[in-house]
Parts: sequence; C-alpha cells; structure tokens
Amino acid sequence: MYKNKIIYFSICLLFLTQEAMAANTDIEFSGFASLVYAKTVDDDEGVLKGAASDIDNDGEYRDFSRLGFRMDAQLSDKLSFVTQVVAYGYEDFEPKFDWAYAAYQITPNVRIDVGRVRLPFYQYSDVLDVGYAYQWIAPPNTIYNKSYIQSIEGLKLNYTTELGEWTSDVVGYIGSSSDTLKSSDRTTTMDIDLEDTWGVAWTIDKDWVSLRAAYGHSKLSLDQSQIAYITDNVMILGDDINAEVDLINQADPSANIPTVDLSSVYDDMVLKNDDQDVLSLGTTMDFDNIFVIAEVIGSEYDANISIHKTRRAYFTLGGKLPHDISLSFTYGKQKSYVNDDIYENLDAALEPYLGATGLIGGLQDAGIYVQSATVEAVTKGSQDKVSDDYTLSARWDFQPNAAFKFEYLMQDIETDDRKPEAFRFGIDLVF
Repeated sequence: MYKNKIIYFSICLLFLTQEAMAANTDIEFSGFASLVYAKTVDDDEGVLKGAASDIDNDGEYRDFSRLGFRMDAQLSDKLSFVTQVVAYGYEDFEPKFDWAYAAYQITPNVRIDVGRVRLPFYQYSDVLDVGYAYQWIAPPNTIYNKSYIQSIEGLKLNYTTELGEWTSDVVGYIGSSSDTLKSSDRTTTMDIDLEDTWGVAWTIDKDWVSLRAAYGHSKLSLDQSQIAYITDNVMILGDDINAEVDLINQADPSANIPTVDLSSVYDDMVLKNDDQDVLSLGTTMDFDNIFVIAEVIGSEYDANISIHKTRRAYFTLGGKLPHDISLSFTYGKQKSYVNDDIYENLDAALEPYLGATGLIGGLQDAGIYVQSATVEAVTKGSQDKVSDDYTLSARWDFQPNAAFKFEYLMQDIETDDRKPEAFRFGIDLVF
C-alpha cells in the first residue's frame, strides 16, 4: 500500500518539476532517504523510547525510515519558492508537505518566508529529516521526541550579517498550526492547535564554533475525549471529568433532582489557549578530529496538567577516524516535573458544587469526590519523571552521498526502574 503512495507522490513531484521547467524557471531538485532497522536487546526490560518510534524486541523495520523530496524554484532575482515533502515510515509513508513557502529577498541581508515554514525551536530543526546531515541515526530522544509540531503556517523573517569574525543569523517567526499527534505507543491520537505562535532564534558562528539561543511562545489547545491522555509524560484531563456526575444526573429523571454542571470545571482542567514557553540553548564545536555537540531545552505550561514543566539536555563527544569514519558518545537527560498544585486547584473548583442539590445531592457529591480522588491519586501518587539516555554511534561515509550508521542505546528510566537496551543500524542518502 505504501509503495503506491510513494509512486503517486513521486509522479506529482515530477509533474511540478516539468511545469516549472516549462515556465523557464530555474529549479533545483533534491532528495534524501533513511533506511533503518532497530531492535531491543532484552525483551524483559520493555520498550526503549526513540525519537521516531518506540523500539521493542520484535524489531522495527520502517518506523525510523523516511523519504523526502525538495524543490527550490528561483522565480526571479528576489523571489523563490521552496517545498519539501516527506513520507515517514511511522506514518505508513503517507506523504506530507513539511515546507511550502515563498521567499522574498528584501535586501542582501534580509529575507522573508511566507507559507508553511519550519519552527526553529531546536538546533537541528531545519535538517531534522535529513539523517545524512548529523552524526546519529536519529537526533537524541531527550530533545527530539516525536510528539511536537514541527511546522507552522505563517511567516519567518531572516536577518544575516557579519559581526566582526562572526556570522550572525537571526530568525523571527509568527503563525499558527494544527496537527494530530500520536502517543508514545502510537495507539492514541490527539488533535493539537498552536495559536499566536511567535519566537526568535539567534545563531552566531565562526570557523570551529557555533552558538545558538531560541525562545518560542504559543497558545496551546488540545481536543481529546479521555480523562487522561499521556504523551511523553504529559497528562491532560479531558471530557470524562464529567462522566460520573452525568450518570448520576441522568439516573432518575422523574425525580426532578437538580443537576450539577461541571462544564466550568472542565474548562479549567484542559488545555484551551494556555501559554506554552520554550527556551533552548545549543552549540557545536569542531576541533579538526574532535567534535562536541550540546543542547538544552526548558519548557513550561501555564495550565492544570500533571506535568507542567520539563528540562531536557544532551551532550555529544565524538572523534573523526581515517577512512571517513566517526565515533561518538551521547549522554542525554530529561526530567518532567509533577504539578503539585493540580489536585488543590481541582478541589477548589469542585467545592462550590458539594451539597448543591440538597439531601439527595449526596449521591452527586460522591460522584464529584470520585473525580477529585482520581486526580489526587494521579498527582500525589506520582513522582517527577527522570530518565538518562546513553548512545554509542558509529558513522562511515562510504560514498560522497551515503553514510552507514550503527548505534547502541541504553536508557535508565528511574521512575520505572528499567534499563532497556537496543541497537539500530541504517543507511542515510542524499541525492
């Protein structure tokens, strides 16, 4: 089935290319591909979290694989059009437009991009899908987990200049986006909206070093119908916060029992236009035969969710060997902080409804207490989520446009007292 999708997708790209050529437009057509296999070492330790999929003992043949095409069309000296389409293995190779924007070069130093543009949250955001562009098979899971929106519909303003010996690149952006994300085990989906999204990223580099800082803000909304949706250790309360009370309200309509409406409480307990802030710092250093890569991310949510802030980081130390071989070790750490106030917030919101329906209201009170107790068990019985990742990577550039990679991964998941191990290998291509 997915072969047919790729064939159809390729024909469409070829048609667009021929149309551009017929219009005497200068075009540049390129592509990339990653073919990867992954498997855990010991089934007893369970799955290992990966940046594109979880890895288990059955082996993963395609979730880390992807195929992409990019077209750059130069329409005039100042105006160009860029589109990038990627088919991900973990999405059954369903092609999707990651990029599709018009770029206008206002001055030699200033360019504006309008359309579907990539969010510059992270150090490798612009080349995230091009495995050939980095050392690992997939960027470290502590930063580049799969449950986040990568692109927005809006505009980016790029300003590039020289600061002495340094090259400075400042990117500002604004826009919005809607997407459907999947849980870590890919069994549940959730619709997510980013509104009023804006931010800035600043990169300066020279010769052997690059330094980067970025800040992003957005209004985050989720649409889900579960009491709990868990994605990368974030729990959000959902529609079923009313379920038990509604059952009591409907139990005996003939008794004319006054009902309890918890819709306002529900609105307080889900993500609806709540603030999300992300701050990231990163660096790459290349000392001829030794290289260093590091990145740290902090995110916070202004909402009644059980995990209201996270801290994530990784550090890579590598060396270049003869015959185009490189080896590296990566240590990553992530910590998710439990929101200790969520139970008290819910209790305060529910309190006015207790006893609101008189003597028989005790039944409804019981239903309300069940909801309160559920949240109490989740939050007060929880602990901060902590995990450490260790990755040994090897890369061999056996052709100018192809690299073979092998990785051994181990995670120390403190909250579950598990240490799953896995390996993966694959080939990255650019063409």
